Amino acid sequence: LGFAFWHSSMYPDPTYMQEAPGEPPKRLEYLEQNLKEILDLQWSDPNRTTKEKVDEFMAKVVMLNGKLKEEEDHRFWAKVLVLLFFVRVVIYMRVHPRIA
Repeated sequence: LGFAFWHSSMYPDPTYMQEAPGEPPKRLEYLEQNLKEILDLQWSDPNRTTKEKVDEFMAKVVMLNGKLKEEEDHRFWAKVLVLLFFVRVVIYMRVHPRIA
């Protein structure tokens, strides 16, 4: 049950984003939102120093790496859960009198 709640928090509904006036909104999935933030950095802004821009970029990359690590952990525990279900079926087949 806990894994189901974790899974639902990992994959929320897509966020809708308006590209341009008059165009239909585009759906952004879980990790696409972070990629859009990284790609939308204003590198040509003359009011900010290069250090500020690079620091903001690296902070967003670190945040994206954290989400990728969380995704990797999620997939690992999903595989463990599937294997446990398989082991449960094998044990059940050995114990049940009609199947054993």
